[in-house]
Amino acid sequence: MVTQYRSLYLENRADTLESLDSMPQLKHVHNLKAKILFSIIVLSFRLCHGMRERKVLEVRRTLYCPLDSTNEITLALDRSVRNYLYETIENFPLGEIERTVFNQVLSTLHEYPCLESCPPLTHYVSNCVRLAWKMVNQKIPYYLDTDFNLGFLRPEKHDRHLQSDRRSDLIKAFLWPALMQNNRCVFKAIVAT
Repeated sequence: MVTQYRSLYLENRADTLESLDSMPQLKHVHNLKAKILFSIIVLSFRLCHGMRERKVLEVRRTLYCPLDSTNEITLALDRSVRNYLYETIENFPLGEIERTVFNQVLSTLHEYPCLESCPPLTHYVSNCVRLAWKMVNQKIPYYLDTDFNLGFLRPEKHDRHLQSDRRSDLIKAFLWPALMQNNRCVFKAIVAT
């Protein structure tokens, strides 16, 4: 999973950024392009996590289990639903989440209609959603570190981007979020200093 997350950053993100760079309307908005790609991975994780929790609650509602129940039978049902989601991660339909992520980007950046006809961006959204779904549905789920405060570089959870100022430890921007599992950083955030 961590290798796939790294690959999404190093390959898919880089390819998509290159495609966005080639669009005349986006040629001079370098920070915006990085923020778009960062937002897509964060939004993908949030929506996938929300979908997983909604599916558990939908099964509870369907079977008339109290939503706040913590008895052993209800907890066993929740584990079974989560296990089902884990077993079906490769084939689970995620088109709704992909459309939501893409449409949110388009509606936020309506002044850049060129984004709507950018196949690499659509492909990137799909890859982010698919990987986020796999990660949130693991037996020990992965999640993003959502501490995006622009403070000082913390070596245990931040890596400096190659083009960053090596003399400064002040974070100017987050380019890629840190990946966590069991309160442990398994892939450091990529930051600009």
